[in-house]
Amino acid sequence: MIIGNNVLLKGKSSMNAFAGISIGDNCIIEKNVNINTYSSTNGYSPIVIGSGNILTTDINPGAILPNISETNGLSDFDGELLFVVSTGRSGSASISTLLSKHPDVKCSHEAFPHLHKWSCDLLSNTKTPDEMRYWLKALYNSITINDCKVYGQSDQKLVPFIQALSEIFPNSKFIWLTRNAVDFINSSYPRGWFDNTEFGYPINQNEYFTKNYQPSEFYSRFRFNGSLAGVVSEQVWKDMTAFERNCLYWSYWNKLIEDQLNNIEGSRWIKLKIEDLNGSENEVFDFLNLTSYASIKAQKTNVAKQKKISFSDWNESMISIYLKHCDYMMHRLNYD
Repeated sequence: MIIGNNVLLKGKSSMNAFAGISIGDNCIIEKNVNINTYSSTNGYSPIVIGSGNILTTDINPGAILPNISETNGLSDFDGELLFVVSTGRSGSASISTLLSKHPDVKCSHEAFPHLHKWSCDLLSNTKTPDEMRYWLKALYNSITINDCKVYGQSDQKLVPFIQALSEIFPNSKFIWLTRNAVDFINSSYPRGWFDNTEFGYPINQNEYFTKNYQPSEFYSRFRFNGSLAGVVSEQVWKDMTAFERNCLYWSYWNKLIEDQLNNIEGSRWIKLKIEDLNGSENEVFDFLNLTSYASIKAQKTNVAKQKKISFSDWNESMISIYLKHCDYMMHRLNYD
């Protein structure tokens, strides 16, 4: 849940913020008002309550209430606005931590759960780009951004919205954070990403390794689905192992980033390998027009707690699948 400035909660209410609730500046929530992001018929859907609203009745999943009062949201932010995009498991938390060490920066990692549901809606064409722009504007402009020179967000779910965000915020900048596909897969695959259970499929007896971690139900529900996104047929997606889905996702997600960034002025974005982050701090600060500090260094965060696998654990079938999906993009990203 994100709560803006000067919000009054009068009590005796219940709030289910599972899919994301944003309450804008100067809102009043009267007594016994229930705000719920889940319904048994329509599932999870985020809620945005614009600034200045006075709520006297229950708010149902998916509600988007426009601003009633003025607020200084991101559209009025006069500093540098930054979005860090990646596949996840690629240092997005590390770069957020690095940037937040700078006295002139405020950067958050996975701040808005709303993006999980909305990214799936956009990729599956259940919502239009115009609807997404309206929702994104409502989300980012309902809460005042406190004084800082750079405000940043790092989140893999920003990726489908790169083009929209670049247009909504014409002065925004982007960092494309990449990671070697092998290292990404060795981290994401044993973590349970794209396991059959995430899509309601029977357990795949042909899986190469047994997952040793169970992602939360929320993350699993809004995992990228190659079939719904039109990348492969439903049957092909269903027949894949989780290993192959991870390979396909890494390649597809990076290509999605590349295609959108190529439509944006080159001065507004940089590409950075997470393997080179330690030592590239000055490059990042220069890109954001910030003073560099020798004492601010990158460090690993959000390190996987579950046991990883290594390339030496892969068999010939896994290597063949990896080459099929990732070889081209690995060369594009200069991981030779």
